[in-house]
Amino acid sequence: MTLGGSHNKPDQADVAVFRKDETLDRLAETFNVAQFVSFAPAVGGPAQQFCRIAGFEANHQFESVADAIQALFERSSEGTVNVRSFSAQQSQSREFIYGVDTAAAAVTAVERMADEGAFTIVNETIDVSDGGISGVVMGDVVEFRPDMTPRGVENPGFARLPTDRAVQLFKTVYGV
Repeated sequence: MTLGGSHNKPDQADVAVFRKDETLDRLAETFNVAQFVSFAPAVGGPAQQFCRIAGFEANHQFESVADAIQALFERSSEGTVNVRSFSAQQSQSREFIYGVDTAAAAVTAVERMADEGAFTIVNETIDVSDGGISGVVMGDVVEFRPDMTPRGVENPGFARLPTDRAVQLFKTVYGV
């Protein structure tokens, strides 16, 4: 399994070094991930990139940012979403807004961040104490921990394993 990389969508220039949304989309092929939709900064407003929302085909293209985020809200078990922004050239996240409680507020945040040149991922808020883990994959390394949001990897206390070992561990523990 290869996670991360420069497999850009056909309509994108090959300049991205690290796309968190692309990595998340690839993880969703094998593992259970929070439902999400991602956007890239573009002329005319955010452009949808990847999407994993229950009831829709993988990477379904919605008519608008608002439609995509509304669909996510309608399927979010907690009734809230998180909006995180990132640069394709840096591994560390930019702004992160936890627990946004209206679709309109999430749309406004995505549009503002896109205007600032940031990529965004909008994902359902999940109870971090649900028995699973949160983490990030970057290249051939996985950092993860239970009872924490993925943003927590910027703090001490996360396990760090080569991707192949992490996948082996997850299959043993979670049966995936």
